[in-house]
Amino acid sequence: MKKVPLFWLLILTTLNIEAQDASPLIAAEKAFEQTCLEKGIRDGFLAFVDSNAIEFGENGPLNGKKFWSSITAFDGVFTWSPSIAEISVSGDWGYTSGNYEHRQKSLTDIPNQFGQYTTVWQRNSNGQWKYLIDIGNPHPKADLDKRTKIISGVGLADQNANESSFLDIERSFILAFKKDIGDSYLNFCSNIYYLNFSGYALITIKDSAINLMKNHTSDLNYYPDGTKISGGRDMAAVYGTLSSGTKRGNYLRIWRHEKTGWKIALEVIRI
Repeated sequence: MKKVPLFWLLILTTLNIEAQDASPLIAAEKAFEQTCLEKGIRDGFLAFVDSNAIEFGENGPLNGKKFWSSITAFDGVFTWSPSIAEISVSGDWGYTSGNYEHRQKSLTDIPNQFGQYTTVWQRNSNGQWKYLIDIGNPHPKADLDKRTKIISGVGLADQNANESSFLDIERSFILAFKKDIGDSYLNFCSNIYYLNFSGYALITIKDSAINLMKNHTSDLNYYPDGTKISGGRDMAAVYGTLSSGTKRGNYLRIWRHEKTGWKIALEVIRI
C-alpha cells in the first residue's frame, strides 16, 4: 500500500469533516414523528429513546427509557418539524429544534397546544439514531417550519474535552451570569445562537436574548446535573434544574467548540 503524505491525509480528513451533513439527523427526526403518529406518543418515544436518555420530570432530570416504560399509553397527537439542525464533525451526534403542535386525539382535531422542542441525538453502535435529551417549551401559535436551517462548518474538535472539564466551563458561565447577564452572553454565546424561553417563540438575536433574560431572570440560579459530549469533541449538552424565586424548572444548554473556544449554541429555559 502506498504511503500517503501527512499533508494529504490532513486534507482528506478535512474534506471528510466538511462533507458531514445533517440529512441523516433530519431523516431520524421525521421517522420519530411518523412512528409517534402510527404507534402513539408513548410507544413512539420508546422506539427512539436511548437507554441513557434524559427526560425532565417535576423533580428534575430522570432516565427517559425508564420514564416512558413506566407509563401507560395515552391519547394525543404530536406533530413537529425541525427549523434548525446541526451535526457533529464525527457525524454521529447532533441536535434538532423546531415548532410542535399537539392535538387531543387525531390529526383532524384543531391544535390545542403549540411550542418549541429541542432534541439531542446520538447514533448508536448499531447505526440507529436515538435521542439523548428531549425538552420543549410552550409558546403562542406558530406554523410548523417548512425548511430546516442546517448549521455546518462552525464546530472544531477539542480533544481535551471530557465531562469533568466541560462542567467547569458550564460553571464558569454560571458564575459570569450571576455577575452580569449582558457580559456573560456577549462573552459566552456564539454568533449563531438560539434561545427557547418558556412562553416565547424562538429567539435568534443575542441582544433580544439579553434583554429577555435581564427582564425575567434577575434571580435565576442554575444547578447543572450532567452533560453529554459528542464523539467529535466539538459539541456538548449540559442539562439540569433551575430556580427563580419560588419557581422551579429545567434547562438545557448546547455548547459548540469554535475558533474562539466553547460557545453556547442553543439554550432552553423551561420555568
